Amino acid sequence: MKEVLKILDEPLVIFLIWLAVIYLIFSVFFIRSISFIFALGLTTYLWIKLNMPFEVLKQVYIAFFGIIFFLWLLKVLSNKSPINFFTGKKLCDTCYMEIPRKAKVCPYCHREFSKDSNS
Repeated sequence: MKEVLKILDEPLVIFLIWLAVIYLIFSVFFIRSISFIFALGLTTYLWIKLNMPFEVLKQVYIAFFGIIFFLWLLKVLSNKSPINFFTGKKLCDTCYMEIPRKAKVCPYCHREFSKDSNS
């Protein structure tokens, strides 16, 4: 139990807990992407206003922009959305609608996919 309480005293963990709580509050009123941006901004503002350690902000923003850069690079190099990989969807090359990854025929434009086609 003492180890858990010791971890909860770490500034990075405190920042992430604040971020999660503020995100949950904002997500009631806004869509997810806007909620996260607002939550990150408000958490950062409160963190600076309460004179908390600045090193934590560096770690959070380096990780945040690193993930954003990695997803952008993945999209540019593969010419596909990395988000579709995690949702089990793919884009039809003809009508550009999201369809299940294992679909053999597009339900919208009725294009047939070959077995070796990943698009």
